Amino acid sequence: MDVKTKVLYCAMAVLSTPALASEFVPPSVYGYVLGQIKWEDNKDYQSEIQSVQLGLLGHHRTDLVRVRYNIEAEYGRDLTAKTEQDRDFDIRLSEANLILLNHSLGSLYFGNGTVGTYKDLYSKVDIFDNNNMKRWSGSTLYRQGVYGTNQIAYGTPIWNGLQFKGAIISPNDSNGNNVDVYGLRLIYNKGNFNATLNRASTHHKQLPANATEDYVRYAFVSSFQLKDFYLAGLVELNQDDPAGDSNVYGLSTKYQLNNVTFKLGAQFKDYDDASQNNETLYLANASYAFDKHFTTFVELAEYAEDSKNDRINIGLNFHF
Repeated sequence: MDVKTKVLYCAMAVLSTPALASEFVPPSVYGYVLGQIKWEDNKDYQSEIQSVQLGLLGHHRTDLVRVRYNIEAEYGRDLTAKTEQDRDFDIRLSEANLILLNHSLGSLYFGNGTVGTYKDLYSKVDIFDNNNMKRWSGSTLYRQGVYGTNQIAYGTPIWNGLQFKGAIISPNDSNGNNVDVYGLRLIYNKGNFNATLNRASTHHKQLPANATEDYVRYAFVSSFQLKDFYLAGLVELNQDDPAGDSNVYGLSTKYQLNNVTFKLGAQFKDYDDASQNNETLYLANASYAFDKHFTTFVELAEYAEDSKNDRINIGLNFHF
């Protein structure tokens, strides 16, 4: 029996004592459409639907646990893929997961979808409409991914704003290694302040064939909300990274004035190897919300060292 199966069996044994289910509540349907016009250096003018998402999100309560389930399909490109063919528009199952929650015992997550490291850390600075960490964009300087498959994660109950989380991810079931990635996370939330520290280790068998050391990534984020003003900063440290060891520093801020929101961001990637050029990205965004469902925006991305193409986006967001 492998590690993932043992963890799952133990957790289910704790959480599966007899309980009376409450009345079934149908899940809610949600969706998101992003359309835009884009001017990008070294490319022709583009006008397209960048991303479409449609999902189900539901909760079910019993006397002992609450079950949260999420299923989501997404239509768009995967610009993080290695081959041009895999970057074409396609439909993907981006979320398929269950979470068991108990106030005294904590939470257990298993399935595929957005990884906890992104939810708890990187989403704090990844606030821009187009130039973000999602696979249909992939234009930021951070090394962390958004999605993971074959995940099991446990979160302790929250005590005085503190919570611990642990996760294992095994996307490859044929490399002779039961746990490809494992992560440990310490989270502190108090009022409008957040601070989170994460350590993630990727086994060298999951890396390119010439890798002999595990790839370790540390990340720390802190964010603060004061009425209409928001500020977040993140530090990412990459050790034994097959793409080159680096430190990444990110800062994002936004201010909301009635229906208008202004966002500014900066990211700096400092490579340990002097032969690799450092990278700097500046981001600016202004958006107007017609109502809670429909928003239009203008966004600018400037790569100071021209490591990627600069771009201007004019877009429309519709969600329900």
